[in-house]
Order: sequence, then structure tokens, then C-alpha cells
Amino acid sequence: MDNISLALNNFKELMNCNYDFIIVCNKQKSDIKLTFESKDFYHLVGFQYLKDIDIPKNEKQLFKKIESLKITDEYLGKSVFYTKVDYSYANVKERISGFKDVDKFIENKNIICRYIKTNNPSSAIKADYLIKSTLYNRTAYMFLRKRSKGDEYCMCSFFMQPQNEYIGQKTYWLYKAKKRISDNYVKILLDRISESTEQ
Repeated sequence: MDNISLALNNFKELMNCNYDFIIVCNKQKSDIKLTFESKDFYHLVGFQYLKDIDIPKNEKQLFKKIESLKITDEYLGKSVFYTKVDYSYANVKERISGFKDVDKFIENKNIICRYIKTNNPSSAIKADYLIKSTLYNRTAYMFLRKRSKGDEYCMCSFFMQPQNEYIGQKTYWLYKAKKRISDNYVKILLDRISESTEQ
């Protein structure tokens, strides 16, 4: 199966899940609820860079074209920007290949930090947190931002091993869990809060 099909299948599963995080920075605890909505997919896989081929922005049309194999890795490869975007380090092919494992990157042992825009002047990314995760000798950068409505967070940017480093304020994981919305099943990935109370 093509990487773009695998990426969409994985993303659709994540739309039925959310992640609950508790982190601490400067002795202040913060709760993060990470959710996935269909409108997020287009940007996360980097389709905004492929301006020379036809890719619908409407998520229903986009998903249908991928599922019907009208948008495939071969089709995406027709874009001159698929592996190199002008004036950018972006590599859409690598991004899609990594995004098919985005859940594994989230759930893997990783680093989170508070993202500070002023410390990253060369970046246009607007985010609250950055998760850096290495899996299968590949490093993914996942940026989280609070949604415009409500208290939930979205993943606003995702890419693989960039040319430049991103700097953030040191933050620590206290709790990570994945909740399946359909049946409320919760898988605890990390729980340092319970560990500390048991000692």
C-alpha cells in the first residue's frame, strides 16, 4: 500500500482517539488534550507545498481521492516540489513516509518542550509545544497548538529531521494516555504521578 494511503488510514484511526498529557515546566503543571480532525490532514502531510498538481483542500473530497487511488505516491511524485520545496527545507515525500507512523512517534519515549517563537526567529511556525521523537533511526518533529475554539490542542505541523534545530523551554512528561472515543478505552503510556505516590 502507498505511503499516502497508509498515512490516511492511520490518521482516520486517530480521529477516533485523543491523547491526554500532563506535563510540568518551571514547577507548573499543564494538561494537554490532543485531538485530530479531518481538516488537519491536508497541512500535516504537506500538501500545501504541492501547488503544481491538483489536490482538493476539502477533506471529504481529499479522502475520497486517496481511498479511490486517484491520489497515490506516484501521482504526488509528479510534483516538482515533492522532494524539494523552493526556499524551504520541506520534503513532502519524507513527511508522508513519517506521518504514517505518527501515532508511534507520539507514543514512543520522546522529548517535549515549550515552544518559544522568539528563540526560533527563522521559523514561521506558531505553536505552544514541540515533541521530538526518534523511531527506527528517524526523528520526527511534532508541533502542538491550542485550537482556536475550546481547550483542545491540535498537531499544527509535522516533519522529519529538519536542517535547522528548534529550541524550546525544557519540559517534563508526567502522564501520557491514549483514549479511544468509541468505547472510552484508555491505554496509559506513561504515569509518573502514580509512580511517585506509590513510593
